[in-house]
Amino acid sequence: MKKLVLQGIVASPRKEANSLFLLDQAIKGAEEEAGAILDVHRFSFHAKRISPCVQCYRCDDTAGDCVLRDDFQELRDAWLKADIVIYSVPVWHLSVPSQLKAFFDRLGQSLSRRYVRERRGEQALHLKIVGNIAQGMDIFSGQEHALLDLMHYAVLQNCIPVSGETYIGVGGWARWSRDPDRIERLAEQGDATAQFSVTAAQRLGKRCVQIASILRAGFDRMSELLENDPAFEPVCERLALSKEIDGHES
Repeated sequence: MKKLVLQGIVASPRKEANSLFLLDQAIKGAEEEAGAILDVHRFSFHAKRISPCVQCYRCDDTAGDCVLRDDFQELRDAWLKADIVIYSVPVWHLSVPSQLKAFFDRLGQSLSRRYVRERRGEQALHLKIVGNIAQGMDIFSGQEHALLDLMHYAVLQNCIPVSGETYIGVGGWARWSRDPDRIERLAEQGDATAQFSVTAAQRLGKRCVQIASILRAGFDRMSELLENDPAFEPVCERLALSKEIDGHES
């Protein structure tokens, strides 16, 4: 099977973060499931600058390229190449951090101009597998709200959210601590809640790989349909990329 590309995204602006730890657990589960057929990448919002969308509509004239020049392009390109995207976010005021929301706004605007241009109004089918993780300082501090926002965005981009085995995604809490390694230390100390978050993250990674593998098999069988329908252009781009990756490594 051709390689699947997994893009992990840590939406915390901190260099070391509980969100990074939980993402690594999800990647661990994905790698154990996929083995050599997985190509893993990570992107952290630490020291990155992604400005908010200014709704200038200039992406209408640039085939979807945003005219604001910052770190958006790097993450957009990584997002487009991925078969699986796993977000790991700290909860900020019951939702995702503003930096990630800015990325979502600009991604949505630019992609709607990049694909299916000859059939105005029709949406492109990205069909990525999306897994979501959210953690906060308190046990009831907006994790479920943030996870639902992430799921809604996945559906908006015609992607497929996967919950793992915990309803809507993986939640974690740091027991009222701001320490960036708090959840990791709690898990090592045998804290049941932290250990549950670790296990849930690993299972989420495993499920993402399984569903992505099933989807890839379907893409391979339906390649003629994909190539003849402009709505599947993003999927065809990813399939071509996977052949490239395999060719470089063979």
